[in-house]
Amino acid sequence: MQSLSALIALALAVSLDGFAAGFSYGLKKVQLGLGSLAIVAGVSGLLLSSTLVLGNQLGLLVGCGLGQRLGGLLIIGLGLWGLWEVFSRRWDAQNQLIPGEWPVPIWQVKIKRLGVIIQILRDPQKADLDQSGNISAGEAVFLGVALGMDSTGVGLGLGFSGLAGWWFPLTVVVANLIFITLGQMLGRFSSQSFTYPQWVEYSPGLILILVGIFMLL
Repeated sequence: MQSLSALIALALAVSLDGFAAGFSYGLKKVQLGLGSLAIVAGVSGLLLSSTLVLGNQLGLLVGCGLGQRLGGLLIIGLGLWGLWEVFSRRWDAQNQLIPGEWPVPIWQVKIKRLGVIIQILRDPQKADLDQSGNISAGEAVFLGVALGMDSTGVGLGLGFSGLAGWWFPLTVVVANLIFITLGQMLGRFSSQSFTYPQWVEYSPGLILILVGIFMLL
């Protein structure tokens, strides 16, 4: 029962970024249709499944006890990194950036073959690469990768520990679909001056740290 509670908490932690992204899209009236939404959730789930399988194989090499400890340390590290990102973003917002805006990149990747720099931002107008007001299937793939970055580390950590089964990626996919949709709905009815509660931003990192500590005990 305790392990199940920890897995549910992890699914929640890696899905809250989807809620934040969905809220931003709703706030800026950028459309994320059912097809694109399914692509975002599917790509995130595929990344999680891949690292979960990889972690399982590595866990078999190091043994169950050591694997669980390594997995716990990895998840704690992800939680600390998540908290650091929130602190850094808030510091930048207070000292450099325009109040009320959130133009901080989640990630940036340069594809030399295409000669472009793609930034997935919390500002949906900038994440909408072609400025169409609608997230296309191609853009949804990049969004799915961006939102799935945290879950890949979690998948690797859980794979080491051997705690998660095949149903965990499916749970995360469903949770992502629900949270992104809820975020969109709430964003549409909120004002442009809405400020995200601090506890919402900090909660994914804190949940990861607590679950990681649980895995070490």
